[in-house]
Amino acid sequence: MPNRTQRSRNSIGRYFVSRRCANRRFAAVAALGLLLTGGCLRIEQHLVLQPDSTGTISLTYGMTEKNLMELEILRTLGSNETEMGRPTRQRDPFRTTFPFSEAALRDRLADCAEHGVTIEKIQTETHGIWRYMLLNLRFENLADLRKTQFFQPYTFALGRDDDDTWRLTFNAVAGPVELPADTEELSAVAAARALTSGFRVDLRTTVPGKILSANATQIKERTAIWHFDSDEDPNAIQQASRFVFGLTFDGTDARLVPCGEPQSFTPNPSLQDEEPAPAGKE
Repeated sequence: MPNRTQRSRNSIGRYFVSRRCANRRFAAVAALGLLLTGGCLRIEQHLVLQPDSTGTISLTYGMTEKNLMELEILRTLGSNETEMGRPTRQRDPFRTTFPFSEAALRDRLADCAEHGVTIEKIQTETHGIWRYMLLNLRFENLADLRKTQFFQPYTFALGRDDDDTWRLTFNAVAGPVELPADTEELSAVAAARALTSGFRVDLRTTVPGKILSANATQIKERTAIWHFDSDEDPNAIQQASRFVFGLTFDGTDARLVPCGEPQSFTPNPSLQDEEPAPAGKE
């Protein structure tokens, strides 16, 4: 049994460890406050499906240099929490979904070739205070695209409703953005909440036939457009992350390859006539 002196030393040690952890938690909360001061994430995506089931997908996502720097601080704080014996379950869901270096993005796309998906462009662009990552891919069919590590969460699915009507659905464009139940996982909380400030998504899907129904914001010829903006709706991030994007179209004479099990969706009965403003580069 420890004597009085040993117990006193143990108490002093626990006190200083507790103070260090509290200081780190305070710093993380302060950094979180910085993250919520400005616009954070913009995403543009355009999926084009051809009559022979081949297609392309382009993805552009951007974040301010200031927010990227602050997220890096949070990653460091999260690592320090682990070193202090406070393991975190998911310290950085944002980085997992959207790498902001060409090397990291290529690493996430390393399995594309084995699934028959061709990388046509990976590029970094800076426009004012914003850093953008640009990605263009070409695929033989959606089944190949959905096998890749990067696009698995999208759960692309394509199938027939009847002889000439096809249904296309997908989801999870924003990645894992739910806040963790354990609010002490500070860097995970901060990284997830960073997405809610200035979050903006513009998605387009072009299909080989006339669109018959969709739950999109707008239909323009053979293209369905979905628009989410946290400045217009504070719940945009939650809606986008849980939304099933869906449309049906006329596939007469198309030679499409089914994949997955398309989900059900509720069509939008009052699609907007005017095209929403894209997530432009500043």
